[in-house]
Amino acid sequence: MGWTGSAKNGARASPRATFVWADEIIVLSESAYDYFNTTYHRKAVIIPNGIDRPTCRAAKQITKLYGLHAEDYICVISWLTAEKGIHYLIDAYNMVRPKQKLVIAGDTSDTDDYVTLLKEKAADNPNIIFTGFISGEVL
Repeated sequence: MGWTGSAKNGARASPRATFVWADEIIVLSESAYDYFNTTYHRKAVIIPNGIDRPTCRAAKQITKLYGLHAEDYICVISWLTAEKGIHYLIDAYNMVRPKQKLVIAGDTSDTDDYVTLLKEKAADNPNIIFTGFISGEVL
């Protein structure tokens, strides 16, 4: 059942109205549940993201493709978008210069300019590796 009339207009005008008039609120975590309960005095239904437990295996593919070995690298796996803050990670890594390599696994999400910025920040550091999108056994 869709929203009509004043509820629809109110939801457009105020995010708060969305949470007050919604039939049900679904959240992914306990912290989101607490937020909606505290801020809007609304109970929510928690439906966490489902994952399959990973199978631990030797890093043969990572070693073959990128020359990486266990304990040799720090890795972030993410869409490369500004809100993920990868630029902060690169800045911090460049300041600290740990012995481990920094592996940035992920790809653009219609954010080519941001990815270009990231690669410019990393250009002077050969220990920063961009893998692009990875999945399966490599991941």
